[in-house]
Amino acid sequence: MSNIISADFDTPEEYIKETNVGPIITLNGDRTVTTIAGEAYTDLGATADGGEEVTLDTSNLDTNAVGTYTVSYSATDTEDYTRVENRFVKVVAPAVWNPTYRTISVILTDKLVPSATYISRGRKYIFDFSQTRGKGFKLSLDGTTELTDGVIEAETTLVYTTPGDFSSNLYYYSPNTPNIGGEFDTPDPLIYGTIYFDSGILKAYQITELERGNTYTFSFSTGEQTTIALSNSLNGDNLTEGITSTPTSLTVVVPWDYLETIFLKSIDIPNIGSSLSVPFPSPEPTNIPTSVPPGLSAGYDETDYQVISGLYAYNDTRQFGSYTFDNRGATGLNSATIISYPDLIVQALPGDTITFTARVYRYFTSGLNYTLDMWYWFGSGGWTNFRSQPWVIQAGNTDVTGQLTIPSDKSGNFAIAVSYRYSSIAWNVRKYSLHVIDPN
Repeated sequence: MSNIISADFDTPEEYIKETNVGPIITLNGDRTVTTIAGEAYTDLGATADGGEEVTLDTSNLDTNAVGTYTVSYSATDTEDYTRVENRFVKVVAPAVWNPTYRTISVILTDKLVPSATYISRGRKYIFDFSQTRGKGFKLSLDGTTELTDGVIEAETTLVYTTPGDFSSNLYYYSPNTPNIGGEFDTPDPLIYGTIYFDSGILKAYQITELERGNTYTFSFSTGEQTTIALSNSLNGDNLTEGITSTPTSLTVVVPWDYLETIFLKSIDIPNIGSSLSVPFPSPEPTNIPTSVPPGLSAGYDETDYQVISGLYAYNDTRQFGSYTFDNRGATGLNSATIISYPDLIVQALPGDTITFTARVYRYFTSGLNYTLDMWYWFGSGGWTNFRSQPWVIQAGNTDVTGQLTIPSDKSGNFAIAVSYRYSSIAWNVRKYSLHVIDPN
């Protein structure tokens, strides 16, 4: 026997170094491990003999699909040699197997006949070909070329998650046995308002926003039937106002008092809905009158001692449009006597109740009778007082709260004012926009 080492290497050590390069990687635990489908995989890790960093790659592992997968570990030494070691992960079904809504199992018979013939959008399919006796299983979009994008293969399973906009043909075949296979039924092309699944989430094609007062119809494509509803939350009670339903569609005339975000949901399956935006029309700032409330005299200049620092407003009745703002602290000492904030707009419907909280900063704690007043202006006539607070003897920030209920017959661009006065002299006046939407 010839000495193969002497042909290229001087010593057996050099031969071993050149043909078995890279750090020696030792796996912690067994080379083959088992994890439960649907649960998080915790890797046992590995070490390199030279202390090199070991990088874990789990990109081929799908813990939501039963099968055997490979995870790999790699380490590189100072001479830039890299070695890779593998571990096998068996994903097994739990004692009670409840796959998630987006996972669908398809069993292939010995003759490659699938247990399901329709392939939906945005669903994860686990094709089990363990009964094909070695025939194997592949997918194709054109009937000739193997589909690999988005496909995860294991020993006896193939996992494929269809895209949310999937509308292609989908063929299946055996790579080892010719002339067997077929074509799955696939969804009709998406049109406006079609209900479909995108990565398991229920959506309506090209509808993400609803306009109040308009009519929308959500319809089902072939094979996608599920019972849907609209709700104020992901799994909340079904909305009924303005809605008519059939077994294959839902039509809504969007009411004016919908929240700004509602949900398209499945009645049968929780947690798969998606949100729909229902924005309010952008209100124009009120042309706030230049006058101040009656009995007050603007222009008193001692604002370096007491000042209205801002206002908080909140629609108690509903979260409606710009239903809240807070600019307390926006005005400081030595600020202008009269300041208007027309761009700060609180929105409401007739009949809504709004809470206003004004913040006042006082430098002195004198015993003079200073008063904070709140006023509304409904577009004509003068200002009307709806809250008056005799001032307490206290320095620093103090909040005063009042409530205003919009009359049921009022709608339009209105205004709110807050004044701080001593006797009949207005030391500060702050004015804000109030937009009451006409629901008709």
